Amino acid sequence: MSIDLGTEVVTATPQAVEQMRVVVVGAAGGVGTTTVTALLAASLGTPVSAPQLLDHSGGALAARLDPAVLDRSVDDRLAVHDVGATLYSAGVNALLTRDTVVVLVTAATVDGLRAAALALDHVRAVGGALAPARPLLVAVRQGGARTPESVLKGSAAESGFDLAGVLPYDRALLSAQTASARTLSASTTNAIAAITAVVRTQLPAPTPSGLRGRAR
Repeated sequence: MSIDLGTEVVTATPQAVEQMRVVVVGAAGGVGTTTVTALLAASLGTPVSAPQLLDHSGGALAARLDPAVLDRSVDDRLAVHDVGATLYSAGVNALLTRDTVVVLVTAATVDGLRAAALALDHVRAVGGALAPARPLLVAVRQGGARTPESVLKGSAAESGFDLAGVLPYDRALLSAQTASARTLSASTTNAIAAITAVVRTQLPAPTPSGLRGRAR
């Protein structure tokens, strides 16, 4: 597998088929954007293939991925792009392209929802008609007081999001290490499966195989 590091492409292969992108962006730094990207990339793949991975941060995404995912063949029909917390700079452009499913990650708090609403306002101001009509929202619990999921869902809808899911507090996700399914709690695993299912509903039916070989 290869990962596009933003300024440097490790390997380049011409696109043989039309490609969909899942763009994951943070409403702020430290909310878990790269972790969510890594978990989605693993979950959206198959036992033998994984999406093409695009990384804004020069390697942080690869560090979070389970090595088993990196050893899968690359399916060029789908790319998963970790934009990080670059929404208020050049990163916003990644959200303004066709065939893109936008997933915004924020803290599962009232302040986190407020930050998500401001982020979407910014995207709409910059992108106009190119802005995503109704992006998906993933709220990440970070300990402390728990905002009820019903409140999160209602506030997300009012701001123009569809709440894809709430990622529970999980100590296995706190360090900047591999986010492996083997170390996650059952509630985290179930949440990622549910979020992945919502993302899949916005992806088109599969096109002819775009598999290519592993990079290692």
